[in-house]
Amino acid sequence: MIIYSSTKQSFIRDFEEGYLVKKLHRTLTDKYRRVGQSEIQSWQTSLSYMANVMRDIAIPDKAGVAIEYIVPNTQKRVDFIITGQDYTNKEHVIIVELKQWSEAFKVADKDNIVSTYLGGGLREVTHPSYQAWSYCSLIKNFNEDVQNRPIELHPCSFLHNFDEAIAPELRDSIYDDILSISPMFTLGQMNGLRQFIKDFISKPDATQIMNSIEHGKLKPSKTLQDSILNMLKDNKEFILIDDQKVEFERIKNAALNAIRNNEKTVYIIRGGPGTGKSVVAINLLAECIGAGLMAQYITANAAPRNVYSAMLQKEYKKISNKRTIC
Repeated sequence: MIIYSSTKQSFIRDFEEGYLVKKLHRTLTDKYRRVGQSEIQSWQTSLSYMANVMRDIAIPDKAGVAIEYIVPNTQKRVDFIITGQDYTNKEHVIIVELKQWSEAFKVADKDNIVSTYLGGGLREVTHPSYQAWSYCSLIKNFNEDVQNRPIELHPCSFLHNFDEAIAPELRDSIYDDILSISPMFTLGQMNGLRQFIKDFISKPDATQIMNSIEHGKLKPSKTLQDSILNMLKDNKEFILIDDQKVEFERIKNAALNAIRNNEKTVYIIRGGPGTGKSVVAINLLAECIGAGLMAQYITANAAPRNVYSAMLQKEYKKISNKRTIC
């Protein structure tokens, strides 16, 4: 779902006339959730910077602009999106993660994690450039229209209050990999962000790119299918044995029959700790993704998610744009 979608020209006008933030507030409240005063103030500040960025005459007036895009099947929200074409008519999408941070610190012993002051205390969160990259990856990996057209996605982050002369740690060498594919722009680097946009978008969005992102069919990409299957290959922790294999095949057949017949089905596995319920679930996830079906592993407990992620990636790394994100 997109909370606001228009053109560059209309976006700037709506902001200058005081209409934009009111519309964001009203639409998000009516369709999704309550909006606090701090979020309204955040929009006012960050969008004023983006309006200044977009005033560059080399960015087409009819380039697309979307604000607060909620990624399907997640609670993740993309702050700012710009769509358009280059001089060869190739379609491009710029995803901008906006932050009002004034200081943040590196976390040396964790992958693409930083710490900053949020909610009254110092908290660990993902690096803003990694956050933008992860949103691009979600869209690219699960949107069939994006994969088939194809639409090229380019992530970046804009920390407009962040003075690197005072707080340089977010550009530490431990973040080199992510910054090479998802650049970070900070206080005083507005022209750098403008140039990043212009590198990909020199012509208007004449093909309704954002419409394909919002309404494209949800389906895992072939690359993701192959990666998930490869992750399980020769991974002994996830090999099915005895009753696990029997139940796996039963559930797989039940799921495929439900899909063929356009029906809903629920299959419950009961068993004590260590009997392999989660192993069956992980294999079913891989089987469905490998077959090009939408599948999710859902648990209220973060611990198993983290354990399974580490186990699955034991011998594999995330690959994007021919660069490795560890």
